[in-house]
Amino acid sequence: MSAYKAPAKPKPPVVQSVKKTTYTSKVKVVARKSASAKAAAVVSIPAKKNVTVDAKSGSWLRVKYAGKTGWVPANQLSAYKAPAKSRTTTVRLNLRTGTNTSTRSLLVIPKGKKITVKATRGSWTQTSYSGKTGWVSSRYLR
Repeated sequence: MSAYKAPAKPKPPVVQSVKKTTYTSKVKVVARKSASAKAAAVVSIPAKKNVTVDAKSGSWLRVKYAGKTGWVPANQLSAYKAPAKSRTTTVRLNLRTGTNTSTRSLLVIPKGKKITVKATRGSWTQTSYSGKTGWVSSRYLR
C-alpha cells in the first residue's frame, strides 16, 4: 500500500522582466496590485491610453500609468503604433528603387503631394505612391 500524497499546490507564475515597451489600452481597464483579477485595484486606465510595460507574469503584464504601477491582463492591451508621419513634396520627385540617384526611378511624384514616411535612411525617405514603394530624397520634402 502506498502513502497518500496531497496534490501539489500550483506555483505562482514567475515574473519575467521584459524590454520596456509602449502599449495602448484597448478598453477601460483596472491595473491591480498583483497578477490576479482578485487583487486590489491600483489605478483605472481609460481606453486608448498609452502605458509602459516592463514585466510579465503568465497572461498578465506589469504596466506603469500616471505614475502608478500595476498588473493588467495582456489581452486588454495592444502594441502601440506611432502615428504615421506625413511630408509634402516641394518639387516633382523621383521615387527610386534605392537610396541614391544612380538607382532606377519607378515613377515621378508630383510637386505638392502628401506622402507617408515609412522609414528614413540617411538623407533618404522611404514611401509609397501609386502602389509602388521606393525612396525619395528627403531634401525635397517639407
